[in-house]
Amino acid sequence: MSMTRNLSGNNTIPTSLLSQIFAEFLNDSERDILAAAKTCRAWRDAAFQQYVWEYVANKKYGEKVAKSTIKLYENDWVDMLRDDNKKGALPTIEFGGKPLQCFYKHNTPNFFYCCLIISVKWHRPSREVRVYIDARGQHDLSHPSTSSFCSPRSTFLTKGIWKPDSNNTDRRGHYKGYISFHEEIFQEGGTYIFCYANPSFGYHDYPDVPLIQRPTHGDLTNVFVSEGTKKKKYTTDVSPFVDDSVTVETHRWLPIIPL
Repeated sequence: MSMTRNLSGNNTIPTSLLSQIFAEFLNDSERDILAAAKTCRAWRDAAFQQYVWEYVANKKYGEKVAKSTIKLYENDWVDMLRDDNKKGALPTIEFGGKPLQCFYKHNTPNFFYCCLIISVKWHRPSREVRVYIDARGQHDLSHPSTSSFCSPRSTFLTKGIWKPDSNNTDRRGHYKGYISFHEEIFQEGGTYIFCYANPSFGYHDYPDVPLIQRPTHGDLTNVFVSEGTKKKKYTTDVSPFVDDSVTVETHRWLPIIPL
């Protein structure tokens, strides 16, 4: 059994036990573990045990995300955390099972359109922010490709790129997938307004939605900090619609319109 040694050379704490201590009490940040590793050789040996970093990764990204993406780093937990798991963990905004609702401004009992915003994900390898939506309406429902963001101090609209869900081809009256926006448009602090199917700033058939709040200080990752937990939420590249069925879609839409 590997042991750490005190200054007189006597064995003190087993390396495995010291590693467990690091995993338990230094799990908020990999920077803490790296700082501890600089103390001495024994602490470095303990700090760089793979299961220490696995424990930290499970805490930071969630066990499901961490375990499903470790293969992207050839099962090296240290490499994953040093890269902040950019290859597999997507900072995500979810809405607690209650999608944001964007109703067409001129709806009537017999003439109905609505866009549900399901989640927002930041895909860091491609540098794109994805807004996942499920939109329903009559056969002339406006196409999501004209959706856009308005920056905090501008009237200029930036249009996104529509990517239909793999299980849902574009069909009139129902669109499901995500709208992609390049991360560079979210550089300044403030509130970014999402506009569904609004081709110009002065012509809005759907209400503006304050969707992204970018803090004045810090980088884009701070957008994805939960107000409740004060921690970032991570998901994988898997679509939120991957498990959709007739029952799931009915549950999503029934509180809004009878299907």
